[in-house]
Amino acid sequence: GDWLRRGAGASAIQTGSFPGREVSLCTTIRIMSEIVVAQPLQGDGGDVELGGGLTASLLDPIEVTLVEKDLTAMSGVVIRQEVVKTEVMAQALGVPYEAKNKYKIAMLPGGVSVPSSQSDTAGWNPTNQELEALPTLLYAHEQSDCITRCVAIVGGCAGGRGMKMSFFEDDRKTERFTFTRKFKFGIKMVVPIFTGLGVLIGRILEQVLLYVCDDGEGGNVTLCRLSRLSYPVCVVLGTVVGLLLLVFKTEEMRLKMDVGSAKSTTVHGRIEERFEPYEGAYSTSSKVWECCCGIVYSKLLQMTTPGASGVNENEEESLAKGLTSEQLGELQHAFTTRTAQCCFPACSCCSTNPNRHNNCYGGTCCKDRLIIDILDRQGQVVAHAARVYASGSGTSCVTGACCRMINGYSNYLLEFPPGATQRERVLLLASFIATDLELFDNNGQ
Repeated sequence: GDWLRRGAGASAIQTGSFPGREVSLCTTIRIMSEIVVAQPLQGDGGDVELGGGLTASLLDPIEVTLVEKDLTAMSGVVIRQEVVKTEVMAQALGVPYEAKNKYKIAMLPGGVSVPSSQSDTAGWNPTNQELEALPTLLYAHEQSDCITRCVAIVGGCAGGRGMKMSFFEDDRKTERFTFTRKFKFGIKMVVPIFTGLGVLIGRILEQVLLYVCDDGEGGNVTLCRLSRLSYPVCVVLGTVVGLLLLVFKTEEMRLKMDVGSAKSTTVHGRIEERFEPYEGAYSTSSKVWECCCGIVYSKLLQMTTPGASGVNENEEESLAKGLTSEQLGELQHAFTTRTAQCCFPACSCCSTNPNRHNNCYGGTCCKDRLIIDILDRQGQVVAHAARVYASGSGTSCVTGACCRMINGYSNYLLEFPPGATQRERVLLLASFIATDLELFDNNGQ
């Protein structure tokens, strides 16, 4: 739509001629021809105004090509985190250093399938060498400063740190799209973080009171009693504060990642941390029970244009005016991912549901796979992904499977749901990198 905003005349639309440049709308936006203008309205200077000729079809999600490669022609992709040797050496020495995360994305080879369960013998079990040999389709590089990463890893909340992840094609030369997020504790981590903070404050206060009350002559009885109570009281208070924030400030704590174009502030989708596959699916007690069992949901939302207000204007200008992305377009539920980190078959929430997986020690040398479900809007499983161990040696001592596992470098096999659009596949790809950063990256949590 760039040539429309810059003053293409109505005659250019009617005749299909665009002097001095070639325009291929199908590579950027797929819109039926009758959507453009039925009877173009002339504004000042002969420019086309888009207010009166739009049809109702424009209210449907518009398909935006965020990457040049046709993901709809692929059955899936392989996501592999790159090893950073300086990070491996620093963490081996106990230095709280976190390097920028880097990933390579390759096309899933033909003739293989992503395992759908731990017992799926037909699913692909790749080796480390096979994954290294796959040709790269996309690159993903984190953009953040070193101080933020190191402070977050010391505080135990590196999985929720603010960052921007850029996705490149053509050997890291062409930036295609990004996902960005602000720092949040995360609804899963807010209670453990504040409980841990209570433990730290309680221990410090306990030692200070013991030191003050010990005067060599029996000490101050009141302070000695307070020292014994200070630790459990601080732990309880920290837990209560975390629970209150979780109940009353859920949206402020929730991790949210916006997926957008590389060269603009346009938002095409969002990935949100969730306790349930969709609103109203579970009771509060069920959500807490699933969270305790390590079951984590990420909700994928895609943007529709225009929004409920019917505003149809330049999104960059509108965002500069203070309008939120929700005001520009409605967020529509596309898919949900369900990651069970430590489910045992004996757990009631697992044994009563055939879609649950025993992922205890999954994706390690003890168990090759960690199975992740991809759900549709109704909560039905439509595809799978797997975090795999991929045994075998690497090109150096730090890139072998065992060293990668110890240092938290992941391999994912992602199956695309049948019929998913290009943008939905981009959102799924980005969501698994976000899941890895949140749950599995070696970030000291």
